[in-house]
Amino acid sequence: MFQIYFRRLLLSTALVLPMSAMAQDAALILGNERYEQLDRVNRADDLLAATDRLETLGFDVASRANGRVDAVKDLAAAFQVQAGDAERLVVALSGHFVTDGTRTWLLTAEATEPDLFTVDDSALSLDSVLRILGARPGKAVLLLGAADPDDLDMDDGGLRAGVGDMVIPQGVAVLRTTPAIAATTLSGVLTEPEATIGLQLAANPSMFSSGFLPMDW
Repeated sequence: MFQIYFRRLLLSTALVLPMSAMAQDAALILGNERYEQLDRVNRADDLLAATDRLETLGFDVASRANGRVDAVKDLAAAFQVQAGDAERLVVALSGHFVTDGTRTWLLTAEATEPDLFTVDDSALSLDSVLRILGARPGKAVLLLGAADPDDLDMDDGGLRAGVGDMVIPQGVAVLRTTPAIAATTLSGVLTEPEATIGLQLAANPSMFSSGFLPMDW
């Protein structure tokens, strides 16, 4: 099931449609490896190596490495505009994540250890990202490369390091793993023509998938 879904997700349209039609897909890639005040997240910005491969498949890609909050939110806003006319959506995020248990944020480059009242000043809300992805049920993927939660020394501010139990909209596929595996997955099986994607992801014990995984695209 997974194999058929992802093959059609990233490949079949690119193989048969003209370039004008291929441009109607959107991707957002944010890899935060180097933080100004937090521990480095090794290989988080390797996500951006997949940009050319996604563009070849017909995606308009908004991407940035080590972005501060204003730049990151500008890119997210641009992605939201592109998503309005897109057929397929892919978002790949890697770096330090924090959560209150249900809501989750990706920390931007200038972040320290935020609390509930300051987190939006230096982070991107995954709830907002999922809201955009939820507008394309069956045609949206969120890939997360999360740093080791032990790398953040969080005070008692209502947040903890890591990814929480997100409410995933119907029709959105969510993949969670390490930054290194997220990068190799995005540059590898997710953008490799005729790959046995479902089998390879299912065989990877470091990849956790959730959400709705339809049979076809």
